[in-house]
Amino acid sequence: MVPFSEPELIAQEIMRLVDRSRAEARTSL
Repeated sequence: MVPFSEPELIAQEIMRLVDRSRAEARTSL
């Protein structure tokens, strides 16, 4: 059983990817 619903899991994954891409953009700059 998953405590989160699908939309919430997808939102968490998106936020995680966005944070990672932002961090990489900062280091590349």
